[in-house]
Amino acid sequence: MLEKSAQLVSLLAHSLSGFERLVVELHYIDRMPTSEISDVLEVDEDEVNDALEGIRSRVREVRKAFVNALCMSEAETGELVGAGGAE
Repeated sequence: MLEKSAQLVSLLAHSLSGFERLVVELHYIDRMPTSEISDVLEVDEDEVNDALEGIRSRVREVRKAFVNALCMSEAETGELVGAGGAE
């Protein structure tokens, strides 16, 4: 399961544009507020907020698809992942 999670994170990371990667790095890693990010990148703060919301939306969609696939896999094998079953 960890391998599949890592693959999803990698796919998400590769799907980001250069601008989105910068925004993610500055906001989530450097803990910079959106107003400061907009100053550093010389863009409107709304553009930074829109990028973050778009990224969050994609993460939610991928997470939902991952959980659905995991549940379908559990139903097919009869195993519960994380509860003593295959991980």
